[in-house]
Amino acid sequence: MHELKTPITKGKLIVELEEPSPNRNLLSKLFSRLERLIRQMADIEKMHAFSLSKNLTSLDSMIQTALDNLMIEEKIVEISGCTQSIMVDSELFTSALQNLIDNAVRHATSYPIHIDCDGAKICIRNSGEPLKRPVEEALQAFVTERGDGGLGLGLYIAQSVCELHRFDLHYEYEEGIHHFCIRFT
Repeated sequence: MHELKTPITKGKLIVELEEPSPNRNLLSKLFSRLERLIRQMADIEKMHAFSLSKNLTSLDSMIQTALDNLMIEEKIVEISGCTQSIMVDSELFTSALQNLIDNAVRHATSYPIHIDCDGAKICIRNSGEPLKRPVEEALQAFVTERGDGGLGLGLYIAQSVCELHRFDLHYEYEEGIHHFCIRFT
């Protein structure tokens, strides 16, 4: 992965030194997308290596890390009840949360999105149009819902991380709201 990260980092640096222009913005988005793809491929690689390193980690801290990584403004997300800690590989589980949150934000028809926790699960909810395909298809790698620049790996990664932790990723669409819930038990 290092062989891919170094030229992307250099490219991002060069782009930042350029004068503001439409091409600069386009290149910046392209490099960010490449970085995201590399991170997701690294997550997939780690999952297939089955090298889980579980620690007791607070849901709140993993949610905050995911929001920071996505550079999402806190005002478009409402979080409640997520003070508990769970036994997870925090890096992988944060990646799963990040992908579910990113998906919710990108596909929401109104804000805020809601992240709610209770002792047994975490749920990420957003308004939006119904899925155009069964959720089982959407959970497969490289399946995208719209031409919004998504890579089609987010839900696949979230599902795979949940399976590795023996958690259940459950989806429901009800009254215009998408519900992605991870059950810990």
